[in-house]
Amino acid sequence: FDVELTGTGLSSDASLSGLTLSEGTLDPDFAPATTNYSAAVPIGTESITVTPTAADSGASITVNGSPAVSGIASDLIPLDPGLNTITVVVTAQDGLTTMPYTVGVIRGGLPHFTIESAENTPLTAIFLGTQPACAPGAPVSFTIRNTGTSALILGNFTRDGSTPLDFIVSTPGDTSLPPGGTTTFTISFTPMVRGPSSATLHIPTNEPGASPFDLALSGLGDYSLLESWRLSYFGVSEDAGDAANTADYDLDSVSNLLEFAFGTDPTVPSSGDLIVSGAAILQRGGPVLSLENEPAGADPHVVFGYRKHDLACGLVYAIQFSADLDTWETSALPAPLAADDLVEVVSLPFPQLTGGAQAHFFKVTVDFAP
Repeated sequence: FDVELTGTGLSSDASLSGLTLSEGTLDPDFAPATTNYSAAVPIGTESITVTPTAADSGASITVNGSPAVSGIASDLIPLDPGLNTITVVVTAQDGLTTMPYTVGVIRGGLPHFTIESAENTPLTAIFLGTQPACAPGAPVSFTIRNTGTSALILGNFTRDGSTPLDFIVSTPGDTSLPPGGTTTFTISFTPMVRGPSSATLHIPTNEPGASPFDLALSGLGDYSLLESWRLSYFGVSEDAGDAANTADYDLDSVSNLLEFAFGTDPTVPSSGDLIVSGAAILQRGGPVLSLENEPAGADPHVVFGYRKHDLACGLVYAIQFSADLDTWETSALPAPLAADDLVEVVSLPFPQLTGGAQAHFFKVTVDFAP
């Protein structure tokens, strides 16, 4: 005895036939196969409802995890300023097939971060040029602009990569920018060694999906100032032979390192003493004892010149005084009284030393920074 059984299987249709919002318009227009949408509402809109309609009457729906009825508005969904994500999930009658729909509702607009060069060109990478190793590069200014429709908030900048310490980044003038607002910051490139340098600057913002903004930094380190100096006078960059720091090529009892430190010519014997007139350097040279233009009864002064970028050159200058050539005390350097394109000049009076003794001797030492 044969019995024929027939029936209809459970539907696997998990699509929507309609999706509407109580405020705002879906972008793009709704289509059952399109699952990602956006919409914008005024800043005064504090909540919204979603009305999803299932293509199959046997399907079930949730909105942000809560059950919803097909064709009926959902419960009120609170909206924060900025981006709010609403997820509608349809589960087919078979209980297995699901299809999620996502709506990004922007309340009051969104911020949008851009960074520009001096030419107002948007940037994602910056090449800061070629710079002598250990010499500080000039600060280069960049502009951050908020091209969005709500306030842009900047977090603390960080940097990492191969040589992050080669790039000195200033703090921006403002960290909260209204729509259309701008602020600036600077980057200085100071390579520690010769060769390529690179790092990534991370700029956190409140822009959804785009924080942090990563800016690629690069530059090329050239010969250091001391290496370039050796090349210009000796034709080699290495610390060796006639160009060695300890060598005295011109036989004037002043080593090459001191010639470099005081800005004098290592190939000319006895380049001369330092000569200063007012705020002008008439001749570079070694430290001198000055008795001129001092107030009546004042102690004599030590006048000496040092390279402006002493630390960048890897140099440390120290001026020391003594009453007996046995015990020496170091004095801090005052503000310069004269300068040219290479050297700054300072003047220091002979001080009273610890214990009250009057200094009668001085020496200037030059060494490499540790």
